[in-house]
Amino acid sequence: MGGKLMIKISDEKWAKLPQIDDRLTEKYGPVGSPSRKEFQAKAEAWYYAELLRDERKRQKLTQQELGERIGKNEGKRICSSLRLCLLRMHWD
Repeated sequence: MGGKLMIKISDEKWAKLPQIDDRLTEKYGPVGSPSRKEFQAKAEAWYYAELLRDERKRQKLTQQELGERIGKNEGKRICSSLRLCLLRMHWD
């Protein structure tokens, strides 16, 4: 398969792996808690900023060009600005 090594993992080994929700609960608290909501908002903001960055690169746009297209003068911080905007929208 294209030189990729395929490792088979038994159901028993899969069952022993830590679950992501358990890890998130350990670190950020239970679902619905303020710290978990804050983490979720930051994670979503990061995700959408990454999508925007990937699309900008796919279209071969500079940050400045993207800023001009969306009516923002300071194009260098678009992704950071998007993250902040999404965080604000989430908490309003």
